[in-house]
Amino acid sequence: MTVKDDLPDQVLDSISHQIGMLLPGLLQRQPAPPVSVALAESFEVWTLDLPKAVDALEPLAFPVRKARYWHHQVLFDGEVKAHAKSQMSPSQQARVLQVSISPLAKKIDAAIEWVESPEREWATSDLVHVQLLAVESLLIYTFRLVEPKKVYVIDAFPGFVNLQPGQLLDEVGFLAALYSDLRSQKENYGDTGRR
Repeated sequence: MTVKDDLPDQVLDSISHQIGMLLPGLLQRQPAPPVSVALAESFEVWTLDLPKAVDALEPLAFPVRKARYWHHQVLFDGEVKAHAKSQMSPSQQARVLQVSISPLAKKIDAAIEWVESPEREWATSDLVHVQLLAVESLLIYTFRLVEPKKVYVIDAFPGFVNLQPGQLLDEVGFLAALYSDLRSQKENYGDTGRR
């Protein structure tokens, strides 16, 4: 089992080139710029359809949809330090939207290692498909294991109590924990009135 999605080599080359063009401005704030920069894993990003998730804690189908962008892990001197976001055009042309040096990149790298660990029950299965599920407005990043219907929490909003990094939940348990945390946040901070 491999935790990544595949893109054609020419698309990856284009993304690498674009990241290289964006790095000088980003790296000038770093104490020591890296000697080498390389593209690592890439994921098509999925997002949670929040209205459907709140309405149905026992969904027939997990309420996700494609987010219409990709996430790319970026190595500096062989170590994951950054990530990039890109969009694909209908003609499979990639456009890099953002490059960030962020702890999220290391958290995703650690989650990849956890999911791919040989001791996991799904480690030898070719049937397991992993999706990067992001709800950026809530700072939630997970790996959704589609076949065993599990969700591994990579990162979550710091104020959440029920959703914590490192948890492996079944899909219904994930939705219930999210719903509970959202309800608690609303009770604690009220409705801002924004929609």
